[in-house]
Amino acid sequence: MKIPNKDNKKTENVDSDWNKKQNGKVESRRFAVVETKIIEGITYQRARVSCGKKRCSKCPHGPYWYARVWIRQKRVRVYIGKEFMTFEEYNLNKKIEQLEKEKKELERR
Repeated sequence: MKIPNKDNKKTENVDSDWNKKQNGKVESRRFAVVETKIIEGITYQRARVSCGKKRCSKCPHGPYWYARVWIRQKRVRVYIGKEFMTFEEYNLNKKIEQLEKEKKELERR
């Protein structure tokens, strides 16, 4: 990553922890796994994530929890949130939120 000097005329390369090798593996610039759990065949990953903005001074963000699951014959990463919960709990919460949203829409009519 290049960061301007104090005089803002030249740039210098800064090697951040984000790009360093850990345990012999190069971490992804966008997704760095901090912790992994496997519960009932589902892999849960706690990771720090880059937003991709060049001027963001807070990157990487997180850590956030993700579930690695199979959906329509593809392995996908599903965002769970800051707090850990199982994929089943996540789906249940989403259904409850959807029902509450539908209830509010019916009350407006």
